[in-house]
Amino acid sequence: MEYNGELFKSFVNLEEEKVYKNLKDKIAARKDIKEIIDELQTSLIKIGKLFEKGEYFITELVFAGEIMKNCNKILEPYTSKIAIKNKGAIIIGTVFGDIHDLGKNLVIMLLEGAGFKVVDLGVDVRPQKFTEAIIQNKNTRLIGLSALLTNSFSSIEDTVNEITKNKLREKIKIMIGGGAVTELVREKTGCDYYCKDAYEGVKTALKIYQQNI
Repeated sequence: MEYNGELFKSFVNLEEEKVYKNLKDKIAARKDIKEIIDELQTSLIKIGKLFEKGEYFITELVFAGEIMKNCNKILEPYTSKIAIKNKGAIIIGTVFGDIHDLGKNLVIMLLEGAGFKVVDLGVDVRPQKFTEAIIQNKNTRLIGLSALLTNSFSSIEDTVNEITKNKLREKIKIMIGGGAVTELVREKTGCDYYCKDAYEGVKTALKIYQQNI
């Protein structure tokens, strides 16, 4: 659905206080909660597109994620009373040997804002833990591996091999990202998608779960 109302405009323009006011006005006017959530998510995706075009930068993405998080808190009393369908579950973690989480946390923030359930395994995650999470979350079709350090690339490959060994590879797509990760690393480690930034991760998730952007 296309939006052009005050909530959408204020969010895309990152006018924080106006976003909260417009959101509360919609709630007070008894607007459909699911539609409000869709408008917020559409706004977040629009911001991602502006980032992709170079009109917004990482600072704006982080700020947008924070605004979305606060909007979710405002909506929480209302969303708990209705069934909000997640687009799907995604498992994310920083691979074994790497404890960096800034990029991972930004991706998670944007994915949750876009309507995904995210299972965050944290940092320094052993390959077996990814496999266990896939088994526990049966509707998962995508996992994200974060790696900032070059010496953790072997952990990416080990994780892919562990997933394959447990006969889960056919049902799972794997995306990777991080400071030193490249398309060549994706190819060498056997992953499916290389995401150069947080928004690329969201685009990949939407593509896999067959959502339009």
